[in-house]
Amino acid sequence: MKIADLLTALADAEIDFVVVGGFAMQMHGFQRATYDVDVALAMNENNLEQFVAFASHHRLVPVIPEPLASLKDAGKLDRWFREKGMVAFALRAPDDFVLDVLIRPVVDFATLRANAVQGSLHGRNFLFAGLDEMLEMKRVAARPKDQIDIIALNKIKQGENPND
Repeated sequence: MKIADLLTALADAEIDFVVVGGFAMQMHGFQRATYDVDVALAMNENNLEQFVAFASHHRLVPVIPEPLASLKDAGKLDRWFREKGMVAFALRAPDDFVLDVLIRPVVDFATLRANAVQGSLHGRNFLFAGLDEMLEMKRVAARPKDQIDIIALNKIKQGENPND
């Protein structure tokens, strides 16, 4: 499954989501490799029902040995976050493509959505996390690749080419 196909299918299924992570970095102009797509979802009952049906239809299966419907169990997600430090529920497609659903994003979904920017991919518009929200998520994650992303995001904010 290609990223554009996945995002189009999510939008067609009327899933309320914002793209974050490495692919959002690319959409902001930073040439960066990524092998998955990270999304934040509206975690309300209706959106989660639609997403679980979408994931099932597209044969996306959890990477961990848990049922897909676990995404709808707020208590379980809280426990995983608190006890295991789990930040994303990874789903694998039949072709090994991975979709990571953030279960407790650093920036809440309402803020992500309100400050998202539209980006076009193959003629379709999608919502991508804004620069400030990306910076906040990258600062908290603090992995080596996030440090590189922070430098790039700051360059973008200053109107500079992040690839220089």
